[in-house]
Amino acid sequence: MRFVFNMSLMVKTKVTSSVIYPETLDLSRYSGCQDDVYKLTSVIIHLGPTAYSGHYIAHIRDTKTEKWWRYDDQCVKPISGRRSHIGQEEEIDTFGEPQIKVGKAPRGYLSSTNAYLLVYSKVKTQLLQEVLKPPCNLVGMVKRENETLMSEVDHLVRESKSAQVIEETKQKEVAEIFTNLSVKPGSKSFHWLSTKLLSKVFSGEEPCVINNDQFVCSHNKSVPLR
Repeated sequence: MRFVFNMSLMVKTKVTSSVIYPETLDLSRYSGCQDDVYKLTSVIIHLGPTAYSGHYIAHIRDTKTEKWWRYDDQCVKPISGRRSHIGQEEEIDTFGEPQIKVGKAPRGYLSSTNAYLLVYSKVKTQLLQEVLKPPCNLVGMVKRENETLMSEVDHLVRESKSAQVIEETKQKEVAEIFTNLSVKPGSKSFHWLSTKLLSKVFSGEEPCVINNDQFVCSHNKSVPLR
């Protein structure tokens, strides 16, 4: 523990002794599970002579690039140089002088005099990946479902294109019929037809009785202005 209670002084004090900790934490021999392997991800560091004041800095490992970064409030920069500097920061003594003590640690371990909290993340082992692999029968079922779905989608696309072609052809026919039905200037023979009636006929509705009441007045005479 980095902070302990001093019974003689009746205050909480900071322990500045060096702590050695592994970069990889293998708990499989204790748990009996082969995939209980963890890798150091972050070190939270406390700077300050007492437990009642100070400043916190974090050293965090990028799990994709394996590069370590130093987070000091809004200031973020990579940690360069020796790996022994990971988890260790320069302290300021009571006289305002910088002090940094880096203890020796065996290969695969780090040493720190001001590390406060260690964060480990579980390693995705090959065994864990095999356990998470879906069963073959389930993979086959999903593949067949995907093939059926894609076949239905292709069928709907073909139907949609066919309906679009039919609609475009019908629109051209209607436009041509309306052009031929128009009365030419000077024509003496013509018939009155409602555009509403023509729209119903061209839309495929059932044929109905021709009703031109909208063209006549109350005396059942044609109104020229219409």
